[in-house]
Amino acid sequence: MGLREALNRHAWVAVGAATLFVAIAVVAVVRSGSSEEAEAPPGATGLAHYTTDDGATWFTDSANKLPPFKKDGKDMVRAYVYRDASGKEFVSHVERYTPEAQRALAAIAALPPEQRGLEDPSSAAGGLEGIEVKRPKDTAWVRASDPRGQKIMQPLSPTGKIDGLTFVTPR
Repeated sequence: MGLREALNRHAWVAVGAATLFVAIAVVAVVRSGSSEEAEAPPGATGLAHYTTDDGATWFTDSANKLPPFKKDGKDMVRAYVYRDASGKEFVSHVERYTPEAQRALAAIAALPPEQRGLEDPSSAAGGLEGIEVKRPKDTAWVRASDPRGQKIMQPLSPTGKIDGLTFVTPR
């Protein structure tokens, strides 16, 4: 028995399969267009959020900056902004490079492109060892390589919730 004869004998199977295929396609299209803002990993847009006031306010600038840096006489640090399930935006944690890491990254950036090599610049800056993080209102900075630093970098809302958080892409 050929395919055509099988479909003629069991038309309900063909109709069911076609219906299921259309339903899956509709769900996929609806889900792909339902997001208000496409999620992009930090720095993917070439921009990053920064703050001078421990995350109370923030602004967008080039992701190529090496925080902390001065702007209008104030120290700027990178801010990781998230949106909770209710739509409220907040800074989960802030980040800065150690002075040693800043010097290493600045030295690499000063080289002509053909001399920079293929090595990831962050590894020359000590990787996570060259980054310090803290939550807003904390006083102590912690190395990102420290287990406490790893915990700080996990997004957490001001109310202590981790569910329903969405990274806010800098624009």
